[in-house]
Amino acid sequence: KLFLSAFDIFDKGMRTDPEEKPTWITSYNFICLTNLPGMLRKFGPIRNLWEGGGQGEKVIGLLKPLWNGYRMNWHKNLLDNVLKRMAIDRVQQACFKSQLYNDDKELDNDV
Repeated sequence: KLFLSAFDIFDKGMRTDPEEKPTWITSYNFICLTNLPGMLRKFGPIRNLWEGGGQGEKVIGLLKPLWNGYRMNWHKNLLDNVLKRMAIDRVQQACFKSQLYNDDKELDNDV
């Protein structure tokens, strides 16, 4: 709350239109800052919430490119797309590893 109060004072000086809404009201991230103290008490360090493998917000990087908008059954379609992408990636990795293994065997035979 202290940060938002200080930011509001700064923001008032930056706005040219007196009717314009404050930035902290129109920006989702600023409002979410008020949730942090409770989340810290409940879950511990923030880093544990926002980072780590396919957990937390990092999963958005995997989902966002495969999302086609809010259409009928969008959530099912999104998960289908993710699973298909993961399967293709696994097959490609297996083929690449197999190719590297075969190339190494050929090099050994040539020597």
